[in-house]
Amino acid sequence: MDSNDKLIDINIQDNAVKVDADARDNMATTTSVAENASAEAVKALDLAVTPADEKTVDIAAEIATSVALVGQQSSAVQTAVEELAFPKNLPALLRLCMSQHGKAYATHRIIRKLAEREDINLRKSELRELNDSLLSFAETKGKIRNVFLRVAEVDGGIEIDLGDDRDARVRITAGKVELILNGSTVLFWRSNTFLPMAEFVVVGDLQLLKQYLNLDNMSFKLLCGWLSYTMAHAKVATSMFVILLLLGGQGSGKSFVSKLIRRLLDPSPIGVQTMPSNAKDLAISTQNGHVSCYDNARFISPAMSDLYCTAATGGTLTTRQLYTDADQQVILLHGAIIINGIHAFINQPDFAQRCLPIQLPTLPEGKRRSESELEAALARDLPAIQRGLFDLIAAVFVHLPTVKATHPQRMIDFVLWLAAMEKVDGVPEGTYQAAYSTALNDGQRECLMDNVLASAILTWAEKMTGDEWSGSPSVFLEKLNSMAEPGLQNSKDWPGNPISLSKRILPLQAALLSQGIELNLVRGKSRQITIKWLKGMRPEAVPESIDDSDLY
Repeated sequence: MDSNDKLIDINIQDNAVKVDADARDNMATTTSVAENASAEAVKALDLAVTPADEKTVDIAAEIATSVALVGQQSSAVQTAVEELAFPKNLPALLRLCMSQHGKAYATHRIIRKLAEREDINLRKSELRELNDSLLSFAETKGKIRNVFLRVAEVDGGIEIDLGDDRDARVRITAGKVELILNGSTVLFWRSNTFLPMAEFVVVGDLQLLKQYLNLDNMSFKLLCGWLSYTMAHAKVATSMFVILLLLGGQGSGKSFVSKLIRRLLDPSPIGVQTMPSNAKDLAISTQNGHVSCYDNARFISPAMSDLYCTAATGGTLTTRQLYTDADQQVILLHGAIIINGIHAFINQPDFAQRCLPIQLPTLPEGKRRSESELEAALARDLPAIQRGLFDLIAAVFVHLPTVKATHPQRMIDFVLWLAAMEKVDGVPEGTYQAAYSTALNDGQRECLMDNVLASAILTWAEKMTGDEWSGSPSVFLEKLNSMAEPGLQNSKDWPGNPISLSKRILPLQAALLSQGIELNLVRGKSRQITIKWLKGMRPEAVPESIDDSDLY
């Protein structure tokens, strides 16, 4: 755990030492860092007390004494431990815990505040020693609690950490947006790249966002859907994040739009990053922010494509623990991702199915504005845009439980979110879903055309006689070879035999289906490939005379 990481707990903010007896009883009930405490704890309490003017202590020893007392269900014991001299009161006041992912958290900021109230000035080395001691005890005796970054899942909605010095949160439930300044029981942590969000305001206007984007109306609605969906989902096992692709040529404002989105959803000094070169870099980036944003993608390897797919739906990366030969370190790989680029860099159909591609047209020279001018205007409008986003989430929560998908896709939760947005905006059912489905299908076709085998299958299917064909893999490979460009058969991307063909067509099934082509491979004594056009999906074209007989 980085020494700058912070655990934010509203219940122990500025009034941590002055909590009343009821609050202390509640703290004693909800927090336990010692499971085997006994009646001897009360006797040990007398031994733990030292004169108030004793400022120099063995930090680890003092915390070890007091941590054994914190788990008592007796409010009297809990209160007594809180009233011990610093630093013995820290285990009680800080509510040590383990996160759902096995991490322990404490906080420098609150430790320093408590020390200042005792007129103790801690050096950095002493602060680190205190933090390390507390983390050590939390790892062995801390109660497991859910700890979130930026967005938390709560009953009926979400809670968002605004990141300011007041530790303010915004709680959003169906039809309701609330500013929470105290009383929340949700635990957040803040990475060392965490910045505050815009100021909370009571009146919002999401339409203000459109003036900063060079988008048509439907693309703007789909982007608003992505923004609200991403903000409304915490990093929990059930969350599936859609990867946002911002595609456009030079002068389309890709980088600015990427920065704007990051600033709106998850401000960070990092902003837009270069593309990660390996799995660990991607995992660290997604761990330390709710949103990760990458600039100027040109090519994404199949291996990295698989990792982006894992990050969208959630997974882990295991590496060797530092300074060990046998122990494993587990790094979470889960978060929302934005990638911008000029070229068609998505060439894996499985990756394309998890994306929302947004095309950004090149801005005419007369409409271009300097980044400093845009920044000044955005600073004025961002609070209202943010509140408009919160209001949209609250409105979607009202309809989400009852909507149904008219155009199901792999990222079905996002499709249902768009269905609820249709209710909010009062547009015909399926309007936004159909637009998303079309964007996905277009992206899938681009991926197929970038894959030499998929492109050949698609071209052959469009020209074949009739809407259905069946034959053996060897016959099908002969047909594909007969129409392949010279030299293509020697490419490593081309199947060299029927067995290789059978293996390579399976990952293409979903992408081909999005284009209306149902491809099935039946295994048995004699393998059989069937290609069938779905009703109404075949492009209007005059079939060329090609040999599509069933040869064995």
